[in-house]
Amino acid sequence: MKTQQLIGRLVFGVAILCGMVSTSCAQLILDGKPNVDDGRLHAWYDAADFLGFDGDAATPIWPNRQGDENRAIWNAFGPSDESDIVFSSVNNNTIPAVGFIDAVAWAEAGDFGTVEDGFTVLVVARVDDPAYAYLFTGNQGGGGAEANANFAAEEPDTWTMKGNDGLRISTAPVVADELQFHTFIFGEDEIGTHYLNGQLVGSGEIGYASLDGFVLGGRQNGGQRAYVTFAEVLIYDEALEDPDRRILERYIDDKYFSTVIAGDFDGDGELSAGDIDLLSAEVRSGQYDSQYDLNVDGEVDQLDREMWIVELKNTYVGDANLDGEFNTSDFVAAFQYGQYEDAIDGNSTWESGDWDGDGDFKSGDFVAAFQAGGYEQGVRAAVAVPEPSTLIMSLAGILTLCGYRRR
Repeated sequence: MKTQQLIGRLVFGVAILCGMVSTSCAQLILDGKPNVDDGRLHAWYDAADFLGFDGDAATPIWPNRQGDENRAIWNAFGPSDESDIVFSSVNNNTIPAVGFIDAVAWAEAGDFGTVEDGFTVLVVARVDDPAYAYLFTGNQGGGGAEANANFAAEEPDTWTMKGNDGLRISTAPVVADELQFHTFIFGEDEIGTHYLNGQLVGSGEIGYASLDGFVLGGRQNGGQRAYVTFAEVLIYDEALEDPDRRILERYIDDKYFSTVIAGDFDGDGELSAGDIDLLSAEVRSGQYDSQYDLNVDGEVDQLDREMWIVELKNTYVGDANLDGEFNTSDFVAAFQYGQYEDAIDGNSTWESGDWDGDGDFKSGDFVAAFQAGGYEQGVRAAVAVPEPSTLIMSLAGILTLCGYRRR
């Protein structure tokens, strides 16, 4: 193939692909956080967002990040120095969380609204005293759904789930002084299911269940107050099934518990070409493995590759040697492998020119690289896509430099 023909193909491809506009549907997690535009999200309380990581604070209200101010958690006894919600740090002073000074907090039934016919509550919390391990109750006057321990339960110091009519199941022992996350699913089929740190610990019949208001850290009218410290609470107006449940639990796990470097799939302690190759292979497989779902949207696709390249590695499509820049040295590095349009399927890697992730080095990789707009821009920054004339000049120089010819 002549050089002029090759350039023509590449520029034509760039012109076609650069005109494409991608859209995405609403999803549970967006940009690494719960998506407040997802209509299933009823309420979201996040101590880290409200307090930050800089010490203690006291307030009569815990705002609802979902957006409805009427669903904020506020102190049952009104704003006073004696009954403020206290924000402090737990888990080696690295995770902000919420405790209470001699008080229980709730959102009023008339303001919180009713959640029923299937719903999910996720709680990230640390139990300070198992004898007072109360997470939430769904009705200020009693009779709502509950997730608590040591209240009308047969087994002491054991988590239980309850429906509105008192039918209850026991799930797992309460563990003190350890940050954990719970997923409580109250199904339309009147089955309650409890996942602890992502693992199923109990499921059974609890009858009809609803949240007619929300009592956090205590029971009903405040007569029983919790010795529990809360980091985050999410309430969804749906009994979430897989993969949605796993998507949310992945968000929680990554935020509070993970010590693994995001995107380090080969476990060598750094983000290398081997990692993007593993991710690309997973995308091509069409299978779902949550460790590769970097943007936690329930799919492993090109958006995850983009996140690895742009957000995690902070570089560009086309940076073959992963030095943080996309320039002629990357073309030299890729062409030295001799795999450009070699008619051998699936033999190319990131280092040898497979930048679009299809397993081969061909014209589409140039299209992907130049479309991303990083050529000769130095260390990554906001840039514009090069004009077609710039592409022609760049490609002509690259092919000349590499001494390209068909063999």
